[in-house]
Amino acid sequence: MRQSESRLRLIIESAKDYAIFTLDLNGTIASWNSGAQRLLGYTDAEAIGCPSCIIFTPEDKEQGRAQRERQIALTQGQVENERWHMRKDGSRFWASGLMMPLQDETGNTQGFVNILQDKTAQRQANQRLHLLYEMTSDLLATEQPLALMNTLFSKLSAQLDLHCYYNYLVEEKDNGPLLHLSNSSGISEEVAAMMEWIEFGEYICGVVARDRRQIVLDREQIATDPHAQFIRSMGITAHAAQPLIAQGRLLGTLSFGSLTRTCFTSEEIDLLQVTCDQVAIALERANLTTSLQKQAEQLRQANRIKDEFLAVLSHELRSPLNPILGWSKLLQVRKFDEAKTAQALATIERNAKLQSELIEDLLDVSRILQGKLSLNATPINLASTIRAALETVRLAAGAKSIGIEVSLNYNVGYVSGDSTRLQIHLTR
Repeated sequence: MRQSESRLRLIIESAKDYAIFTLDLNGTIASWNSGAQRLLGYTDAEAIGCPSCIIFTPEDKEQGRAQRERQIALTQGQVENERWHMRKDGSRFWASGLMMPLQDETGNTQGFVNILQDKTAQRQANQRLHLLYEMTSDLLATEQPLALMNTLFSKLSAQLDLHCYYNYLVEEKDNGPLLHLSNSSGISEEVAAMMEWIEFGEYICGVVARDRRQIVLDREQIATDPHAQFIRSMGITAHAAQPLIAQGRLLGTLSFGSLTRTCFTSEEIDLLQVTCDQVAIALERANLTTSLQKQAEQLRQANRIKDEFLAVLSHELRSPLNPILGWSKLLQVRKFDEAKTAQALATIERNAKLQSELIEDLLDVSRILQGKLSLNATPINLASTIRAALETVRLAAGAKSIGIEVSLNYNVGYVSGDSTRLQIHLTR
């Protein structure tokens, strides 16, 4: 029995990753292994004889968790739980616990054995993974990722004890790219105004943009870095700035700061970088969507312009064709005097030239898509242009027994315009 007890004590003491301790029936600590000392901070001399509630949080003490767990262990044979516990220095850790009753050879309960394992890192990793999943889902579901920046910051700050963030985007100003403050939280309006526009290489964000790399500073580095003057002025003691890069293109930077922490862990730094990578992808996707929407609207506009132009042009092509066909038929079936024949041929020639010019416009596809037609503006006499238009429609009007009488003043002077276009519109 002594050898068995010795081996058991050796095993318990060797289990340094586990806090193993025993309690009497009243919940007083009776034994305390080295793992318990390492995890909870109390030496065996300090812990033995104290109530087990010294490792419970104030809220659990108030609810009588220690007594309740012992009662459950007695009635159910064991109790398992995961909860926050308190160390000697007042810090908290997340522990997975198991409590079982200790019984003698006759089956009488003599006390309890309690086993705790620190699961803080695992819990934090799960929380960060869940946080990253939530943020990624939010960013994928929105077409305006910048509108989610405050929400993303709130979620990150709860996990990492952050107090401020600021987001720069690359924009053109003064014939060159600069960094423009787009979103921020936790910084004063005065500081935001001073930092609204910065150059590449200026301050920490400018260095991040210039070098395209993440920069993380602890309290000592912030105190000495020449680019950290604004960070120091805001009282930031831990800072992380990341570039926003998508498809090899720099979109901006995203920085986070804490007023209470002195540094970030490697896992937290990775989380911030992955978050910024997701933001950059969302920004690139939003920019692409906006670009595609603009291109689609431009195509729709081009189609509308083309349809409108072709509708107008089809009428313009028919207008000179009517007098050409009409006079051609008349010349074939009737005999006119020399003056009338010359007038008919002149009308045919003029409208043929007019139609040739319209066909030239029709073939100019680039002008059609841009909604532009070339105008040949020259000094014209309105009376002469009106008379030429009347000659074009007079034949069609006569066929319908429609008489046209005009009174024109040829001395009104000249105006600047395209005689051909004006004549066509007058025949509509």
